[in-house]
Amino acid sequence: MAGDPPEIFLVGVDESLGKLGDYVLSKGPLTEKRWGVSVTGPTELLLRKMGLRTLARLSVWERDTLKRIHEEALDSILSFIRSLNPVPDFVLVADDCASYEGPLLPRWYIEEVYLGSHEFLAEEIRSAGAAAFLHADGDYGPYFREIGRIWDLIHPLDIHPRGDLTDYMSWLRAAARIRSKIGSTIATGIAFELGSEELIVRAAKELLKLDVGDIMLSNFHPPLSGLNVRKLVGMIRDALS
Repeated sequence: MAGDPPEIFLVGVDESLGKLGDYVLSKGPLTEKRWGVSVTGPTELLLRKMGLRTLARLSVWERDTLKRIHEEALDSILSFIRSLNPVPDFVLVADDCASYEGPLLPRWYIEEVYLGSHEFLAEEIRSAGAAAFLHADGDYGPYFREIGRIWDLIHPLDIHPRGDLTDYMSWLRAAARIRSKIGSTIATGIAFELGSEELIVRAAKELLKLDVGDIMLSNFHPPLSGLNVRKLVGMIRDALS
């Protein structure tokens, strides 16, 4: 990262999973941006539609049923990716399946179904000519290595709460440890939840001090505090130039 301005990965306020999203992946002025599309992943689709309790029950008592409905969800997403025209610079698949305590569903599901579907999705995205990004909240523990092998970029490694600057620094150190073990880029870092431009710029500086490489400053959800994102990005660039 030395000598280069940080890349900024932002999500527009009007983003909508499963539709064209106002994503920005910028190196330099925000007017010079790459663009992407987001789509909800198969496991997250099922969690939203059926709820964790039902999926957990199926994962124990009706594995074949769960595999079938997951395959149906996967097929619909693959069809969406194949229909993209023009092809975006990247496709971000949002597929949450973990909490801060670990994966939400059994080991067999994570290894056979969740990661298996990611192989298909990432391959389809790259075959279309786009980069393959994954948004996956939670702590996936030993599975981060496999996730990192599959995807070009992981976002946001939200592995534990980060309500203040101290928590945020602990979170960054944990993200850096994971980054040292995997091959993909990590997009993470703009701590909008801190609610203060000064604190956010300090947090961005601390992230880049880690010097682990391939970590982008980023957010996924729009700021809830009324922050001027464009102004804030300019402040970060000025502070790091």
